[in-house]
Amino acid sequence: MARSTLHRWIKRYKEEGEQGLSDKSRRPKTPTNTKVTKETESIILDLREKKDGELQESQPIYSERELHYLQ
Repeated sequence: MARSTLHRWIKRYKEEGEQGLSDKSRRPKTPTNTKVTKETESIILDLREKKDGELQESQPIYSERELHYLQ
């Protein structure tokens, strides 16, 4: 067992008692970078449209990081 794990368990036991030793979720408490601005949404939709206005099913959806490099 890693020393860091042992110290983490000891700290949780001191703070929460036996309840603190139960399995904890590793999921982030708050989502990160999940908001898409209206400007970014508009760019994405423009990229996905064909000349005749139909959506292309094969066109990839770009992340904000990728859009930064496309501009």
